Amino acid sequence: MGGKKPKLTRILHSGLLYYARSLVLLAAGVRTRRRLIELAIRRGPVVIEFREGTRLAVRSLLEAWVAKEAILDDLYGLAGLHAGWRVVDIGAAVGEFSVPAARRIAPGVLHAYEPAAASVAVMRRNLEMNAVENVRLHEEAVAAEAGRVTLRDDLCEAVLYHVDERPGSVGTMVSAVDLKQVLDRLPGGRCDFLKMDCEGAEFEILLGAGASVLERIDRMAVEYHDFAADHGELVRCLESCGRSVRIAPSPVYREIGYLYSEAAIASPPARGEAASEP
Repeated sequence: MGGKKPKLTRILHSGLLYYARSLVLLAAGVRTRRRLIELAIRRGPVVIEFREGTRLAVRSLLEAWVAKEAILDDLYGLAGLHAGWRVVDIGAAVGEFSVPAARRIAPGVLHAYEPAAASVAVMRRNLEMNAVENVRLHEEAVAAEAGRVTLRDDLCEAVLYHVDERPGSVGTMVSAVDLKQVLDRLPGGRCDFLKMDCEGAEFEILLGAGASVLERIDRMAVEYHDFAADHGELVRCLESCGRSVRIAPSPVYREIGYLYSEAAIASPPARGEAASEP
C-alpha cells in the first residue's frame, strides 16, 4: 500500500498541472473569454473565437475544452495538413476539427461524419459562420458494418455520445456506413488524412476494415478509448499492415490516448482530384 500513495500523488499532481496549463492556454488562445464565463454559468450555445481565426458555437464548457484540444493543443495534427488533401473526420461533433482543417486543405474536400442531429445542426452553423464550403457533412455514424445502429444519446454531453451495437442497447437508431464506404466516396478512393474521435467505436471500425481498406489511408490520428478495448490491438493490426504507429497517452486519463499512424509509402496529395470533387 505504501507504494500506491506516491503514485496517486503523482497522478493528481500531473492532472492538476495539466488542467492549470490548459486553462491558461485556453484563456490566451481565445478572444472571447467572457463567453467561457457564460458557459460556466449556463449552457450555450455561445460563440467563442480563437485567435487563429476559427469561430465556433459550443453548448458547454466540455465542448469548448474539446475545441481547445483540437485547435490549441493540436492533438489531431492540424498543423501537418496540406492544401488539396482528402480528409475524413469521423466523430465530427460541432466541427472543432473539421472547420479549421477544411480551411487548411482548401481546395481539398473534407468529409465529416456525425450521427447526432443536434450536433449536426450546430456544425452547419459553424461552417456557415466561418464561410467554409469545402466540407461534405454526412449525418451518419461509421461502424464495423453498414446499416442501422444505436446511438447512445442519453448521456449528459453530446461529445460523449457513442455507437452501441450490443443487443438491447438504448438510444436513437441512426444510419451507419462502414470504412470502405467512407473511402469509396473520396476522389480516387484514397484518404490523405483520417481523424477519428468516436468514443470507442474506433476498435470495431479499424479492426474490422481489413488490410485492403486500411492501405487506402495514408495518415491517421485516432483518439483511443481503452474502456472499449485495448489500444494494443490497434497497434498490432496497423503494424501488421506495414504502417508506422506512435502512441501518446493522455496526461490525465489512463483509458484515453492518441494513436498516430502512417502508411509505409504515403501517396502524394491528389490536388487536382480533390479540387474537382463535386
